[in-house]
Amino acid sequence: MSRIDRITVQTYRYTLDGLPGGKPERFIVTIDTDDGLSGSYAPHFGATPHAKAQVLEMARGLKLSHRHYDKSGIASIDTASWDLAGKKYGVPIAQLLGGFRKRLPVYASTTSGQRARGGLDS
Repeated sequence: MSRIDRITVQTYRYTLDGLPGGKPERFIVTIDTDDGLSGSYAPHFGATPHAKAQVLEMARGLKLSHRHYDKSGIASIDTASWDLAGKKYGVPIAQLLGGFRKRLPVYASTTSGQRARGGLDS
């Protein structure tokens, strides 16, 4: 059985052309185990400073007392754990969760799509 040796949170910035202020800050969570495996997750939209603060706090303790958080911190650690498990067993996360569908019903939900005539009809 693998034992978690370390959880690291690294911050990075990237440039988006045309974005005022230019360099958003994001983070990546990596979990390393005693048998040499690593699982990582880099949230995008949820990579807020608030979420990063929660991830750092949870990575320090992972104690039951942290259950009151809104889950944005633990979500990154959870996803990195799934990545780690997939690597350990040599299967994709989808298979660990029971497989995948060939077809998936979807819907559009955006207010900006309503501005154009027929904005959400395709």
